[in-house]
Amino acid sequence: MSGVPGPRRLWSLREDVHVEADPGTGSVILHSRWGAHPLPRTSPIVREALRRMTFGPISLENVTSDPAERARIIDVLEPVGHLVVRSVAAESDRLLLSVVPLAPEARFGLRDLNDGCLVRMSRFAIQRTSGDEYRLESPLSLHNVILHDPAAVRLVAPLGRPVRPGEVRSSGSSAGD
Repeated sequence: MSGVPGPRRLWSLREDVHVEADPGTGSVILHSRWGAHPLPRTSPIVREALRRMTFGPISLENVTSDPAERARIIDVLEPVGHLVVRSVAAESDRLLLSVVPLAPEARFGLRDLNDGCLVRMSRFAIQRTSGDEYRLESPLSLHNVILHDPAAVRLVAPLGRPVRPGEVRSSGSSAGD
C-alpha cells in the first residue's frame, strides 16, 4: 500500500434480502426473492457483517481489522453473490456507484486491465435517470449499475467509444476525487 487514499470497496445486501440468524447453532438463512439460502455455522464476525449489510453499504475493514477474518467473510458471501450489492465510495466516503445483481446467476468480480487494451460500454447499454441518480442498464447484463454521483457519470461517459483504461482514469481525475 502506498498510503495514498483511494476508492473504498463497500458491501451490502440487496434491499429484498432478509437475514435470519440462529445464535444457538451459528447458522444464518438469507431469504430473498430467489428462495432461502442457508449459511451453516457462521462465525460471530460473519453474522455481524451480514447484520450491518442489511442497513446499506459497509466497509469490511469496519467490521474487523483482521485480514483473515475479512477473507472468511468474503468466502461466505461468494456462493450468495447474487444477493450482494458491491459499491465504491470516494476516499471522502461519498458513494460513487453500486453494482446490483438482477438474477440468481449474477456474480461480480473485478478484473485488472492493462493500459494497452481497449474497453467500451456495450452498444445495448442505456443510461437513464431516476431523478437524483443515474442507472446503467442492459438487457444482456445480470447487473444494473447505479451512478450515485456526478463524478461517476463523468467517469463512464468516455466509454461510449473504445478507449484505453488510462484515458478513462485521466478523464475522471478532474472530477474532484
